[in-house]
Amino acid sequence: MLTPAFTISQDEEFVTVVIKCPYIKAQEVEFFINDTEFKFYVRPYFLRLTFPASIIEDGREKASYNVDRGEITVLLPKATRGEEFPDLDLITKLMASKSGPPGPDFRLSSEGRSVEQLAPPRDSQKPLIEVIGESPVLETDGNQADSMISDEIEEEFNWDYPQEVPLQPELQTGARYGFNNAYSGYGTHVEHLTQEILDITHIDTSTPSTRKEARIAREDAKFDDEYFMADFVNDEEIQRLIKFRPDFWKALKRIQKAKSSADPGNSATAPVSTPEGEQNFSESAPGPSPASAIDSPWLTFTEEEQERMRQLPNKEYLLDNGRAIYLGLVDIVYAYCYNYRTTEGESTVESPWTIAKLSSTLSCFDTFSTLRETLIASIRRTLAYPLHRHFALSLRCIEDTAILFKLGKRALLKVLLEVNALIGRDDRMYVLSTLWLTDYCVWIQRANDKMLQSLASELNHISISKQETGWPLEELEQVAQEVTAELDEEERDSDSMERSYLS
Repeated sequence: MLTPAFTISQDEEFVTVVIKCPYIKAQEVEFFINDTEFKFYVRPYFLRLTFPASIIEDGREKASYNVDRGEITVLLPKATRGEEFPDLDLITKLMASKSGPPGPDFRLSSEGRSVEQLAPPRDSQKPLIEVIGESPVLETDGNQADSMISDEIEEEFNWDYPQEVPLQPELQTGARYGFNNAYSGYGTHVEHLTQEILDITHIDTSTPSTRKEARIAREDAKFDDEYFMADFVNDEEIQRLIKFRPDFWKALKRIQKAKSSADPGNSATAPVSTPEGEQNFSESAPGPSPASAIDSPWLTFTEEEQERMRQLPNKEYLLDNGRAIYLGLVDIVYAYCYNYRTTEGESTVESPWTIAKLSSTLSCFDTFSTLRETLIASIRRTLAYPLHRHFALSLRCIEDTAILFKLGKRALLKVLLEVNALIGRDDRMYVLSTLWLTDYCVWIQRANDKMLQSLASELNHISISKQETGWPLEELEQVAQEVTAELDEEERDSDSMERSYLS
């Protein structure tokens, strides 16, 4: 069966689903409504949506078929008039199945306007879209979190509390890696990446500790003192990139300004001007609500992004190590931010390499236990691999990452969809989409909002020093300044001698 393209909107009384399905027989269209679940079927299309609140059949439900446009428009009455259905733009989340008893069915009439009641015909069949890994420990409100950390959600979460993964070699049947350690046996599929992208070898016999050791060793070997000093001294282009204002900065500013206008007494939501005239987005300001997020143009999903979401698999996850998943997200988003800032929002043919190489998750299959450890690894890779290697640029990318987390799961989903598309289209590294990015795109739609905002706050507060990189950056900067001063003095002496000779 094919999943049709569709869009969803709502008003106070109805949820409206517009389904693109040209060249069908209207008489064969079947619908199904049961509490929060809506099903649509007409050969060869099948669509199942699970809404965050209840819809009902009370005689107001309508369906019509526009033959010219090949679209079916279905109006589904809300059980509670005026209730706001959140996350209707997160279509992969809506496409997840829901177990429950069958309800009545209805069919679009041949005239394409009225709805007729039918007996439920199809519920005994096996669902055409299955939920993988469904578990009763998942939160019932749709905000999913790892069972290991769900008890801490209501409290401030400490992202720098160290955590060790217990080693049980007797239970291991092979190296596990990828999202949620769900994959193994991909060694032959990634061999071609070991020279250009991956910093690890023999992936199927590796362990988390050996992967981390290999990453650090490769970074130490790649770090170039002279390259770093050259970028420190000749930084005109880098300083221009540091001053660049990404679209998502502007999106957060507009959202916070709108909130401040709506609630003039709430100064916490207003951006604060810094001495340089830039906007400092206060970590105390709440993230955007679903309504304000949808109203922001940058956070509205394009047709291409909606199509990418429709192509995602329907999965739910019981996370083995929720902390590592969230911190891996920080790592990937940081790499995206570096690419976005250094290309000024216009990705190039080198962007897949840049993102994959700067992400320890993608290039080393590394996992982290603290936020500080995650950011140090990101900075080290920024100073070792890409075109522009500058510590201040790294700190700016951390600010970008904090803003994306403050914008919430829609912004993060847009980032992951773009990264997945960039890397998935690259013949060298498409396997990384399978191992990491596709799962991240599915999972983020159910990620816990409080955990994301907690990370946003920590990213705003955290401070990484140059010494923590493990390299003598301050000494190298001092040497670079001294050499530059000597060269300037020699140039001045040479100019003076030349003027004396000419006179």
